[in-house]
Amino acid sequence: MSERKWTPGSWYFDGRSVRAEGFPRTADHHLTDAFVTGPCNFDDAHLIAAAPDLYEALEEATKWADKFGWAAPWYDDARTALAKAEGRTHDE
Repeated sequence: MSERKWTPGSWYFDGRSVRAEGFPRTADHHLTDAFVTGPCNFDDAHLIAAAPDLYEALEEATKWADKFGWAAPWYDDARTALAKAEGRTHDE
């Protein structure tokens, strides 16, 4: 797995934008946060907010599959999705 470069969570949808909290305060003591705004519907926003949790769950499932030698039908799709989230191809 490559280094995770996305904004750490927890992520949530506040009704207007997707936000990620947990950042340190700036020099002038404002809490920093990252957010995604723009033309996205509620379903998109909820999916974006859940993405870090989905990634971790999928990563854990593939680790178990590797550990126990499972030949699960979802395994290749899972590895491809994890690679896509990391900005690489499945073969890297």
